[in-house]
Amino acid sequence: MNSKVERKGNSFPIVKWRWRSLDLEMKKVQLSLLYRYLDFLKWKHPHSPQPRSLFIVFGGLGDLLLCETVFHHLKSEQPNRRVEILTGGGLPLFTRMPSVDTIILATPEKTIGRGWAKKNFRHLAQFLLGRGYEEAVELLGMVPHRELNSAYTGLLLWATGAPIRIGRMGVGEIRWKDNGQGRIRIPPSGLQPSKVVSHLFDPADPRTRPKHESLMCRKVLGKDYQPLSDHPQLAKVEGLAELWAKELLNNFSEGGKHLVVGVNLEVAFALKGWPEERFLGVMDRGRKEGLRFIIVGLRRSFLASQMKEELKEALLDLSGMTGLEELMALVSQCDLFFSGDTGPAHLAEAFKVPTLVLFGPTNDKEFGPLAGIHKVIVAKRDCGGPPCMMGPCLVGRSCMLNIKEDEVTEVLLSIAKKKQAGNYPIQEFPANTEKEVIIFQ
Repeated sequence: MNSKVERKGNSFPIVKWRWRSLDLEMKKVQLSLLYRYLDFLKWKHPHSPQPRSLFIVFGGLGDLLLCETVFHHLKSEQPNRRVEILTGGGLPLFTRMPSVDTIILATPEKTIGRGWAKKNFRHLAQFLLGRGYEEAVELLGMVPHRELNSAYTGLLLWATGAPIRIGRMGVGEIRWKDNGQGRIRIPPSGLQPSKVVSHLFDPADPRTRPKHESLMCRKVLGKDYQPLSDHPQLAKVEGLAELWAKELLNNFSEGGKHLVVGVNLEVAFALKGWPEERFLGVMDRGRKEGLRFIIVGLRRSFLASQMKEELKEALLDLSGMTGLEELMALVSQCDLFFSGDTGPAHLAEAFKVPTLVLFGPTNDKEFGPLAGIHKVIVAKRDCGGPPCMMGPCLVGRSCMLNIKEDEVTEVLLSIAKKKQAGNYPIQEFPANTEKEVIIFQ
């Protein structure tokens, strides 16, 4: 006898829930075991002849870049202190931050994987303990590893053995999202948050922050860092990447005959996006004024290929065709930059390229540029409230739609006229420093 089974919604929800519960229990046990292992290492903590600070930095391109101001503040106060960072990527970015001395690359996938008792993590823990840090700070904890952000950064802080360990509220916990039950926070067995860190800080509501969250990290020590109008700063991109970008843009601009505007279409969250037809309209108006556009980004934009048919020789699409090093070189060689609130826009600001940035659901006070050469257009919010950041949108319609094409075109063309008239200062790049790079694989 044949029978027909029809499924609707999630398949086997009970099995899925039980598997997640089992996975959670395994994570709890593994987390407790690793903390016990790290506790065993504590008596070996050495003294370093040179003061060292470790900053744990996991985040997106823009957030990573905005942390540069913190390193600059600390290095200005104590030039002899070594500023070391532990991160999962962005090596070309950090190697061009003059205030950074050491970069430690250690991704969660390589150091803990699916089983937490990995020898790679034990090697990393022994290495961190041997550095003799005076302080370790969770600067950004957006680890790309499902529901283990706070747990992983807590382990790293605990592994340093530093007398000063600064972490966010909930550091060291597994934050598990259970179906229909919200988030479950599970601290490591037998440990209190006060043992994982010596100081806790809460960077406050992201919708109302007056500055980037990283600047608040040492407030618990009496250091309330302020934004700087000429930061973030990056040293010049040199070598083959620079030569390639210069030659490419020289040919594209016909030897400097046309101003080249860098454009980034991609966004981390759809709510931050500006309609593509408006991007196209702005570029079409700019093309008639003699501007040329180059689309950049680390991911391929299928929209850009459609725009190429409309703009022809005035558009060069390099989205998804470069690594971070080449992206930085391209952005630094542009005459202007035009984008939403994204990482490449922050790169342009750091390289002192006049930039127009569109803000809607994100906080322009936290992420917006301060220097006068940059312009910001902030959308009118229909909800009447503060930025909703990543959503959900209360009115079901992104406030980015309130930014009009004509308004953007007018501002962009005014920036171009100032650039052509030589009203912007010549780019000056800070001198870089030699870096120590340590990679855990």
